[in-house]
Amino acid sequence: MVGPFLESYNAHAAGIEHDFLIIDKGQKTEAPAGYNVLKVNDFGYDFCAFGKLRGISNNYDYLVKLNSTSLILADNWLANLYAAIRTDKAGIAGATGAWASGRSMSHAKWREIVYPPFPNPHIRGTGFIIASDVFRKVWHRGLWHLSKPVKIRYLLEHGRDGLSVRIEKLGLKLLVVDKAGRIYEKQDWEASQTFRTGTQENLMIADNQTLIYERASTLERVWLSDTCWRNKYQ
Repeated sequence: MVGPFLESYNAHAAGIEHDFLIIDKGQKTEAPAGYNVLKVNDFGYDFCAFGKLRGISNNYDYLVKLNSTSLILADNWLANLYAAIRTDKAGIAGATGAWASGRSMSHAKWREIVYPPFPNPHIRGTGFIIASDVFRKVWHRGLWHLSKPVKIRYLLEHGRDGLSVRIEKLGLKLLVVDKAGRIYEKQDWEASQTFRTGTQENLMIADNQTLIYERASTLERVWLSDTCWRNKYQ
C-alpha cells in the first residue's frame, strides 16, 4: 500500500526540484496513474529493490530512498536532506539513525558473526540521501537478491559489512537530519529527538518503527529507547 505515503508526499513540499520514481517490486498491484514506475522482481526487501537503480544512477548526482511505509511529516524534507549531504565529508544523510546491533533481536550465535557489537551506528533505511558515486562504491551486489525467508534482511542496513560501515571506511560521515534541517553527527543522534528518544518531536520522516514508539506506553518507550541507545540487551 503506497496510498498513505503518497498522501504525505503530496502534502509536504520537498523544497527542491526532483524526479520521483516508484519502484514496484511486487508486480501484483498497479501503481497509481501519473507516476514514473520501475517494475522489478519480488525477491528480497527494500534495499534489494533500491539497488536496482544502479543502472540509472549515472543520470543523477544524488539518490533518495523512501519506503512505501515512510510518512513525510514536514515541508522542505528533501531540501533538508540535500543540504546535509552537501556538507563536508558527508557520505549519507537520513531522517533517522540508531546505535543498535542486530544482536539484540535474539541470542542466536550466528548474529554475533554477522552483526557488530553495540554501539553500531547506522543510518536507517526508511529515508536517506546518498551521492550516486558513493552509492556505486558501497552497494552490495550479492545481497540484492536475497529471498524473503532469509533471516538476515537487515545485514545491508546494519551488518558488519553494511552500508554505513562501508561509507565510514571511505572516510565519510553518517548524518541525521531533523525536520528543521538541523544536522547531527553520530555521537549526537540520541539528542536529535528523531528516533526512539524523547517524543521524537524533531522527526522528519516517520515509518513503522517510529509509529510503534509513538504509540507505546511509557515503560515500553524506555525499553525501546534502551535497545537503540544503551547496551542493556545486546
